[in-house]
Amino acid sequence: MKAKVITLDRYTQREDVGELARGTIEYVLKMIVEHPDELSVSVSHHERTTILKVDCSQRNFPKVLGAKGKMISSIRNLADRKSTRLNSSHTDI
Repeated sequence: MKAKVITLDRYTQREDVGELARGTIEYVLKMIVEHPDELSVSVSHHERTTILKVDCSQRNFPKVLGAKGKMISSIRNLADRKSTRLNSSHTDI
């Protein structure tokens, strides 16, 4: 997987922050699941929110969700902290 390099002076652009968060979330999730080729993360930007959508196969779903939703909750926190640290709008997964 080829990563897009984003420099610090470009963090003010919402699209770049969303792409950086997408890459981070995708990297973390692909390390967790058993079938990383069946997982993808997409980004869509709205007026005040950036949405990261996680698509995965049914056999990867339990690993992404985690016990009692703890894994996906942690992933949401990671995305929210990443966007807050970079002075971006709210990010939702």
